[in-house]
Amino acid sequence: MEKHLTVSKSDKFNVDSTASLSLFLYPESIFIFAKDQNEAILAIHKYEVEAEKILELLDSDELLSLSVPLKVFPHSGNFVLVPGALFTKGEEKTYLNFAKEQDEDSFHFSSGLESGKIQLVGGMSYEIYQALLAKYPEVAIHHGASSFLSYLFHQRQNFLGQEILVNLIGPKLYAACFTDQELVSFGMFDLNTQEDLVKYPRALMSQHGYHPAHARITVIGKSDSIQSDEEWGKQFYHQYLSSEPKPNQNLHSGMDAAENFGILEAFWQFD
Repeated sequence: MEKHLTVSKSDKFNVDSTASLSLFLYPESIFIFAKDQNEAILAIHKYEVEAEKILELLDSDELLSLSVPLKVFPHSGNFVLVPGALFTKGEEKTYLNFAKEQDEDSFHFSSGLESGKIQLVGGMSYEIYQALLAKYPEVAIHHGASSFLSYLFHQRQNFLGQEILVNLIGPKLYAACFTDQELVSFGMFDLNTQEDLVKYPRALMSQHGYHPAHARITVIGKSDSIQSDEEWGKQFYHQYLSSEPKPNQNLHSGMDAAENFGILEAFWQFD
């Protein structure tokens, strides 16, 4: 598995300084963040493997071998947003079944956004969940979209009246639409070709009745072989930004290269 591993660590990294871990399960990659007692990032391990390979890494990876509290963020299409006023704890599987029939051996969870006004409900492999629960003293699970959505809610006072915000995550993208600073739609889409980064925002623009001259498209993150810089984007959109998120994460000295991973979580994470 080492041939798939990329490591970024602080100048004075000591594995014993790790107080907690954050695990991000992307469709085609796995990121492990080691943090100190102040939640500052000490090291990042990136594996270019499918999320299901996490079971093979639990004992072989230096960071994952630590017995410390763990936060897990599975990025998958298995999620729904539920208004907080309609949400009942324990009914996560019921909500998910409206979008997609759930496997019998899946585990379901939820996270409150906007002070509980919205619940992000997700599902993951029960086998993976049980393996993590057996290994770590504390395990908290949030859907991978929680970081992107929490970032958008934090920034929405700066939004125009018509906003489409996109987060690239390898072969997928999240897309959120805000009208007058209110979330009106959110979903995950395939990102197989360059054309997809034109097709989906244009479809959302049409769906919500946005005017091409007034709507702003903002793209966060990077995806291999997909152009998303502003020079490219302004060929197709009147208002287009390729944005580096304002951070809520602190990096130890020597960790600046972590921002080159092209993932939102190097800057901002749901807490």
